[in-house]
Amino acid sequence: MPPRVALFGGSFNPPHAGHAQVVLHLLHAGFDEVWVVPAFVHPFGKELAPYPQRVEMLRLALSDFGPMVRVCTVESELPGPSRTIETVEELVRRYPDRSFTLALGEDQSPDLPRWHRIEALRSLVPFFFVGRGTWSPGDAAVRIPDYSSSEIRRRFALGQSAAAFLHSRVHDYIVEAGLYGATGGRAASRRPRTALIGLGRVGGSLLGTLCAEGAAPLWCADPDPDRLSEARQHGVATHADWTAAYEASPDVDILVFCTPDAWRPEVRPGFWTSSPLCLHSGGMHHPDEVFAGLGLPPERLGILHPVRAVPTSRTRLTGTLFSVTGTADLMARIQPLLQCLQA
Repeated sequence: MPPRVALFGGSFNPPHAGHAQVVLHLLHAGFDEVWVVPAFVHPFGKELAPYPQRVEMLRLALSDFGPMVRVCTVESELPGPSRTIETVEELVRRYPDRSFTLALGEDQSPDLPRWHRIEALRSLVPFFFVGRGTWSPGDAAVRIPDYSSSEIRRRFALGQSAAAFLHSRVHDYIVEAGLYGATGGRAASRRPRTALIGLGRVGGSLLGTLCAEGAAPLWCADPDPDRLSEARQHGVATHADWTAAYEASPDVDILVFCTPDAWRPEVRPGFWTSSPLCLHSGGMHHPDEVFAGLGLPPERLGILHPVRAVPTSRTRLTGTLFSVTGTADLMARIQPLLQCLQA
């Protein structure tokens, strides 16, 4: 059976966290490979950063995925502005040993009838639609936050920080190359007050990373005493039970649950005495499903999943992109944590 390859095209001007989350979603959906295809020329004539620089930024942004994800530069070898059908036809011709699928945002579906030779494209490859936009309570599908490349470019032009939306390597490349009017480093932000529940591979790695960035958690909780000893070495308060830890020290902004996917935290009525956000480090989950037993409003629930392999509890996550699911308000409130992790 030929490898199943998802084709993900776009301008990538610049490539940001939303693009990486689409790639992660496609891998979770079972594709063997994801080929990211940057446009050589914008089909509607919009000005783009030079093609070689956008290709390099993509490589920097996606290198953590390994060989399952590649940057495909086929459009630079085609004559004129390439339409989707022409790009796909060329890839099918060149790689008869691959089974291609075209990945599209679900918001593109209404416009498909107006695409050039759309029926030929439909007969050539199947389509796979990815949900985009802000997640809202009751959503049946996983949704990828719709980051704005134009907003990122605007931030650079105004001298504002865009670090939370970009892989650290991409951010530094933009600054060093002076792209989009970038002139300086990253603006500092208030360190978030966090607590970690579960110190396995992801939790232990978050602990070490936050401590290294000068943003040590206020406390950690895990029933395993060996895992807690690592937190004590960092000078972090430790507890075996997270509910007791919260009752003793409730003044936190963000609780990050790095716990097994099958485990669902529960609390008694009246438990909460403050208003923390609750994030789960699992993959493509729904926040309201994971945290159904917490009795919290949906705008305080989300998912924060590293877009890379985390082989040990001491993996340094500095500069790692994170897949985030949650409401627009939650996305805004966790920016200090994301900026800290992108340091």
